[in-house]
Amino acid sequence: MKLTFAASALLLLPIPALAGLEFCNETDANVSIAIGYKGPDGWTSEGWWNYVPGECANVIGGDLPLSHYYWRAESKDISWDHERYMFCTTTESFTIVGDENCADRGYDREGFNEIELGDRTSYTMTLTASARDETPAKAPDTVPAPM
Repeated sequence: MKLTFAASALLLLPIPALAGLEFCNETDANVSIAIGYKGPDGWTSEGWWNYVPGECANVIGGDLPLSHYYWRAESKDISWDHERYMFCTTTESFTIVGDENCADRGYDREGFNEIELGDRTSYTMTLTASARDETPAKAPDTVPAPM
């Protein structure tokens, strides 16, 4: 079977790696994302990545080296519940090292949700009117005995 020059050239193109921490906005609203993680200099928060409806994009590319990341989503049209993993934020784009004394340093202190990766090196979080992740639920440790 003969390949044309154009078809064979396509085979040489790099294939994008499916790795990193990706967010997908499956809502009808614009959404802003902030993340938190344990960086080399301490707990770190970063934001804001802005997503239009239907958009997916990585906030961290490549293999994820940490076992836990944290996220916060904000929108004028939708609100999400956020857990009590507290990080410093601000309304402008930010990278903030340290998760204590936020107000004393001129920041807001807000709750984030946890992402537990286990042994995975990539993760996709899909935001809907109620956020859900793409990872299937873990099987229970014990299975009830049949009746």
